[in-house]
Amino acid sequence: MPAGLDWDLWLGTGTARPYVDNLVPFNWRGWWDYGTGALGDMGCHLMEAPFRVLNLGYASAVQASVGSVYVGEFKRGHFPESCPSSSHVTRTFPRTNKTKQEVTVHWMDGDIQPEHPDELWPNKLFSDGGNGTLFVGSKGKMMASTYGANPRPLPTSRTQEARVKHKLARVPGGADGHYAQWVEACLAGPGKMAVSSPFELAGPLTEALLMANLAIRGYETSSAPLRLATAVAWSTPAGASSCSGTRKSCASPTSRKPTASCGASTAPGGEDKERHAEAQPKHLANVVAPFTTLARCFGCASA
Repeated sequence: MPAGLDWDLWLGTGTARPYVDNLVPFNWRGWWDYGTGALGDMGCHLMEAPFRVLNLGYASAVQASVGSVYVGEFKRGHFPESCPSSSHVTRTFPRTNKTKQEVTVHWMDGDIQPEHPDELWPNKLFSDGGNGTLFVGSKGKMMASTYGANPRPLPTSRTQEARVKHKLARVPGGADGHYAQWVEACLAGPGKMAVSSPFELAGPLTEALLMANLAIRGYETSSAPLRLATAVAWSTPAGASSCSGTRKSCASPTSRKPTASCGASTAPGGEDKERHAEAQPKHLANVVAPFTTLARCFGCASA
């Protein structure tokens, strides 16, 4: 145990357990008891841009596919306490006052990435080489780096053409300035100071992201037929589109015949009590793997 670490104090109100090596200070994110995986760790940083720009709210449907860790020949490992080693989540958002149709948002982590854009030369770096966001619209595409930094149209030669006036106030000091803004807002008191990420935005954004974890945790793989877990979403269908990869195939909820990969889906008004009860959250991951590759998280938006 590292010197200076009070393990009991760190656990707080969590379940008491013996010290786990490499959990602190970073990999706790990969344990369901303490964190919410790559999606909960980097999701807000990468998906905030489409949420803010497209005025997205709660998703009307969610489905997910997760990666497996094999511990033997044709033998999947079962690690129920930790998050998947990789995942691809597809969420559908209702149409907003900033879009003309539903928006589809894809999330990918664990080194899964969307297809390299045709507008970007094969030898050109996609995003910043790690995390990123890809926007796909009816008039073109745009990519941004981690935290939505350095947005540029594709092909990148169009960057010089883009002359967009700033409509949103910038945080003084850039990314590091958020720390100072948070402290200053606390000192000012509730509602006394404008901030870049108020609860009105951050709350629904976080809830919409964590809703995807319901689909991830509902994912089940075993020797029995694959099943789908369903839950009720908070909004009604309508929608533009935000994507970060391709949709995975999934077993039919009626036939229950498994295909190559199947995820759990979340859709409004479609709760099947029998399937919901049968779905048992089995997570195929280890503790460290989700975060050794966490630098490869992607989100993308298309309308």
